[in-house]
Amino acid sequence: MINTKALREKILDLAMRGKLVPQDPTNEPASELLKRIKEEKEQLIKEKKIRRDKNETEIFQGDDGLHYEKFQDGTVKEIEVPYELPEGWAWSRLSCVLFNRDSERKPVSITERKKRAKIYDYYGASGIIDKIDSFLFDKTLLLIGEDGANLISRTTPIAFLAKGKYWVNNHAHVLDAIDTNILKFTKYYINSISLLPYITGTAQPKLNQTNMNKILIPVPPISEQILIIRSISNYLSLVSKIETEQKSLNQLSDQLKKKVLETAMQGKLVPQDPSDEPASVLLKKIRAEKQRLYEEGKLKKKDLQESIIYKGDDNSYYQMKGNNKVKINIPYEIPVSWQWCYLADVIQLTSGRDLKKSQYNNEAKGIPYITGASNFQNGTIHTDRYTVEPQSLSNKTDLLISVKGTIGQMAFNPFFQSHIARQVMALQYLGLDLTYVRYYLESTLELLQNQAQSMIPGISRDVLLRSLIPIPPESEIERIIKRISLIRSTSL
Repeated sequence: MINTKALREKILDLAMRGKLVPQDPTNEPASELLKRIKEEKEQLIKEKKIRRDKNETEIFQGDDGLHYEKFQDGTVKEIEVPYELPEGWAWSRLSCVLFNRDSERKPVSITERKKRAKIYDYYGASGIIDKIDSFLFDKTLLLIGEDGANLISRTTPIAFLAKGKYWVNNHAHVLDAIDTNILKFTKYYINSISLLPYITGTAQPKLNQTNMNKILIPVPPISEQILIIRSISNYLSLVSKIETEQKSLNQLSDQLKKKVLETAMQGKLVPQDPSDEPASVLLKKIRAEKQRLYEEGKLKKKDLQESIIYKGDDNSYYQMKGNNKVKINIPYEIPVSWQWCYLADVIQLTSGRDLKKSQYNNEAKGIPYITGASNFQNGTIHTDRYTVEPQSLSNKTDLLISVKGTIGQMAFNPFFQSHIARQVMALQYLGLDLTYVRYYLESTLELLQNQAQSMIPGISRDVLLRSLIPIPPESEIERIIKRISLIRSTSL
């Protein structure tokens, strides 16, 4: 699959370095554009529409090829620029390219907004957050988030255009320009770079006006900006189409996997072989293994008490445990050589236990500590926590499943031994291939998730152990595993 996030980043990076569209030496250089911006600012200052920025500077490249910044007091200082620009481009500070209109924005409380009609868009740090019955601006402007966690997380664009009539509160900077294309180009640039050098605070991140004004920005000739904006838009549109296609492919792949598992668990994926020993033979081996573990003190006596599920003369299914006989419902019919069981009868289950902060470390001392779904990555286990005080042990090749929060993440334990937290349970081998068990759990995952309880979703030991699992003959289990593995390796 194509990494569309990385592709977007690459498109923007190439655009901002002048490598997305061909250069035209006949274009008016950016220096002329910056002169016109300066002249327009002087006029607006005379008209008292904006205030003079005493910190405004001029960046130029000296005969030695180095970049310098000239301040209003006449001093000049050498500066380091992020990268070299094409001929005709120029580096500048954001405040020298755009006009700041923050003084015109105005916050309106939630209480007040509730009293007012919902007509015009009301913008905050990350976009439209409400509507209001009046407006402050009536032209396309660039808004840049001033504060909030999004400055760090970047889950939504930090810079975005506001159009038409709208209101802006004091959580977004408002910026204007002599040409709308400059706003569009700046939007793409701000969204392509890290703003961490300009952000203050971590608990309450903020991009104040002073720091925002200092952002170094590449300025292409205006005609090239127009071409770059058009190219970016076209390329990003193609990326969006790729994302849509990949989403459809992923959905189709998920449906295929689900159908394969459903077919496998009903005994319809591979042909039946009448020469196979029936599932009852495999179940006898599992009972013998449980008896051995009990005699070695590794299994409790109650775990030897099995539920026998059988089909009666009335074609109904019954569960027999001791002398108790109960009629049960089964999900679907299975071949005659198969047998229904409860998961409790064919695996051993270890529940996890949380450790105190003082009981684990990040220095690889002791054995790995698996805490939850975050440790499951692409079907494998990763952890940076360890403990020298293990209590709930899982051994290598155990099938681990997340049972709290994100339910149903699965992987085989790759470590010789590890401690598992209560968000994880370990299924241990008693004779039934755990890869088959994993495929079974994947096939019934939605049902398990629907049984999750509490505000933070979680499933109990009993939910897992009371799951009905169809047991094929041992030889057929091998064929099923091979067929599923083959299908998955050659599917979408």
